[in-house]
Amino acid sequence: MFDTTIYGFIAKENEDKREAIVRLIKSDPDLRIYGFREIRREIRNVKKWIDSRLTNSILGIYDLVIVKQYETSQKIETLALQYFQEYSRLGGKKKFDELEIDFLIVSCATLKNIDILYSGDRESMSTNSKFCKICQVAYTNVNLKEKLRCPNFYKYCELKKLIGIYKN
Repeated sequence: MFDTTIYGFIAKENEDKREAIVRLIKSDPDLRIYGFREIRREIRNVKKWIDSRLTNSILGIYDLVIVKQYETSQKIETLALQYFQEYSRLGGKKKFDELEIDFLIVSCATLKNIDILYSGDRESMSTNSKFCKICQVAYTNVNLKEKLRCPNFYKYCELKKLIGIYKN
């Protein structure tokens, strides 16, 4: 599953590289990208901040690379709320509405047993900030309690290496 901003990263590549990335993703039988309704909704909502042509390009990439889109369910929402409650218990200060989409994405990935490709600016998924460490501990604690596998988190550059865009 790609975090929302990954689609924007792909869309901002030059045309040749963007087409190569999409082609390589689609042609790799071991790489299956799943969508999530909340991610698509978030992409549509960025029209407030970016040019509508770029939004349409991002949506087009989303539609091209995903093999299936998951819907939000009560189970996904409940797990996301558990993440937030644990995050708060651990001293996290952000409000639920600031983290809801991120927690829903992680919850969906957890319940569907898939990994997440995230961008560096996604603090709740990165491992580089103090804030994120609280989120990561919250995911781990809740998933251990619920006997669920935590998704692995990968950066965009790791996708590019995997599909052969970066050689190193």
